Amino acid sequence: MHFVNRTAVACFPYLDSAVEGYLQTIIEKFVRPGDVRLAFREVAYDEGEPFHGPDELTAAHAGLSVWNHSPSAYWSFFARMFANQQSTTESWATTDRLMQIVKVAGVSNRDKIRQDIKNNAYQQEIKATMQKVHELELGAVPRVVVGKSITAPTVDAGNIEDQLEQAIADKK
Repeated sequence: MHFVNRTAVACFPYLDSAVEGYLQTIIEKFVRPGDVRLAFREVAYDEGEPFHGPDELTAAHAGLSVWNHSPSAYWSFFARMFANQQSTTESWATTDRLMQIVKVAGVSNRDKIRQDIKNNAYQQEIKATMQKVHELELGAVPRVVVGKSITAPTVDAGNIEDQLEQAIADKK
């Protein structure tokens, strides 16, 4: 089986601009200095149905496991996963296929990640995230939430910096 080995998210250009564009700026300007904590949340469902097809839950467990056990390789995994995603009507996120993507992305702790996928280890986190998504009335992803302010980074990335700067100033 051939896997695309690229760093951009070709299937979803709006995610590419979010990950490659504003995210690196946010990390350098706010996260690295310790002013902001970045948290990844897996949005697995839309109106009770898997967001990107029937394999979304398996992919969500894989993503959260990589985020927790090999965070430095997460964005490489993320890009390769989306670059290799099949039609949302076909089964594409099998454990074996996800593990091949994990390997290509250079993720460590692969045995732990396989175990997490097999055991649905992040079911409670996914459920809690989906409850929060409904509370915040998020209609689409990706979204950045700062306090009670919600921004679509693919629409107004500059506003995120303003929100973060204001939140930091309010805490001082």
